[in-house]
Amino acid sequence: MKSKILFLSIFLFSGTLFFSQEMKNYTENGIFFDGNYYGLPLEGKFGYKYRKNDFSFSPYSGVVFDVKDSYSLNAIAGIDFIYKNFQLENRVYYELLPSFTKNNYNFVTYQIAPAYTNDSFSIKFPVSYGHKKFYKNNNTSFNEDFFSGKAVFNTHLIDNGIVRVTGFFEIEEISIFNKQINYYNVLFSLPCTFYLSTFDLGIKYDFSLAHELCFENINPTEEVRISFPYSKITKRFIFAEEDKSNEIIHSLEFEQRFYPLRIKNLSSNFFLSLFENIGLGLKTDGDWKILYQYGLGLGYNLYDSVPFTIQLGLNQDNKFILFIGVISNISHRP
Repeated sequence: MKSKILFLSIFLFSGTLFFSQEMKNYTENGIFFDGNYYGLPLEGKFGYKYRKNDFSFSPYSGVVFDVKDSYSLNAIAGIDFIYKNFQLENRVYYELLPSFTKNNYNFVTYQIAPAYTNDSFSIKFPVSYGHKKFYKNNNTSFNEDFFSGKAVFNTHLIDNGIVRVTGFFEIEEISIFNKQINYYNVLFSLPCTFYLSTFDLGIKYDFSLAHELCFENINPTEEVRISFPYSKITKRFIFAEEDKSNEIIHSLEFEQRFYPLRIKNLSSNFFLSLFENIGLGLKTDGDWKILYQYGLGLGYNLYDSVPFTIQLGLNQDNKFILFIGVISNISHRP
């Protein structure tokens, strides 16, 4: 009996030592394709990844599409370093559109972003320096160098298979130092989704704020439009000129998804949807306005997200709105 116990102990010890040694010598390398379709900016990239144990690095190139100030398509190149839960992103943005259409080839931005990620939350601190276009209140524009610092926080609050709640928070400070202009943006989002067999209910609260930073003995030599439209939150395109004079917006959105084919086939992921939102926009002149949108859509659900959805509707001014996205407007970042 004692010999059996001794043999078993030696066997377990040897196995543990073998597998730990294997982990110490784990290596991985090869071509990879990756991207972000969980919300703007949309990103696709490919490159080479090398990993040894807990350390890896990945040089890559790709494209990024965003509509933050106006639509833009950027080519990117960079290299990421990862050690356990810590990450360091280094990348360069080169604007292709719309600058190429206007024979302007100077829109280049360099960004470095340390980050930390675990199973519950992630936090990132991107710092950027470059040259880009800024818009004035009269819709004219100027090109200038800028510096920005940002903090981005994502967290999983509840995820039990029936209810999923996540949170997103972002704060960014922008300095157009040659014009002595400083301002900041704040974004907060709290999406919640209830999953039933043939029906999903999504609810999301959004808050957005843009405000100028005033310092003693610093007088801006140019004006810049820091206010924003309702579409910055809803991500829906409007077939008309949109009011861009909001400094603060509170918004509450609802989306109902119905899977009609699940009545006979529970694995079906095709759905029809309705959406409604209502917001309060506080303007630069101190006035306020009730904002809302409503409409219907369809899509296909896969892996707890929505890889494609299209929605049509109307806003508070009875103007047509359109949303075509890789995911639903109410979605949860990984």
